[in-house]
Amino acid sequence: MLTLGFLSQKTVARLYCAISDTGLGQRVGGVEALLLGVMQMQGSRTNATGFVSVERSQFGLWEDDPFGEADVQWLDLPLPEAVPGVALGAGAIKVRSSVREHYAKVTVERASEAVCPEGFASLAQVPYRSRSGRVEVWTLFSGPTGVTLEIGGEGEEYILHVFWASDPSKFENQAAPGVTRGAEEFHFVFVAAVA
Repeated sequence: MLTLGFLSQKTVARLYCAISDTGLGQRVGGVEALLLGVMQMQGSRTNATGFVSVERSQFGLWEDDPFGEADVQWLDLPLPEAVPGVALGAGAIKVRSSVREHYAKVTVERASEAVCPEGFASLAQVPYRSRSGRVEVWTLFSGPTGVTLEIGGEGEEYILHVFWASDPSKFENQAAPGVTRGAEEFHFVFVAAVA
């Protein structure tokens, strides 16, 4: 079984073009169609959402770094003074929540423009250079959360918009004793920077 989910959109597009130009796909039993299908699947997924365990008031976004080349990891970033707040490094983002221990709803999105969701406030709008093109939400103690998104290619420039909302009424609806679910929401929007 061939798995291509680990490849970036740019890599899949290059493979597709190379195979199409040479006619190899027709001789290898539909490789061209497979790559086209992967491109369509990657292109259609523009956001990822999930509930993320906020531990000691923080969580992070981290780009894949299989060779340990990053100058800074999200854990190394200082905890922002603002509550809630955001600290930024190359391929790393640390978020400070207004609640110490809870499950926040987190959305990571790639879009052509940033639109503040209804009921949200803007926390940050900052330049962001992608290291790998693949962003994943991480917790302080549990590691990766599975909320992952291909935002583009390696080294591409973005404007990152961070939006935040809080619903105090949800503090009463606890997922477990002392653990609130969905009382806070964070929405990260990556918009390609115009050159």
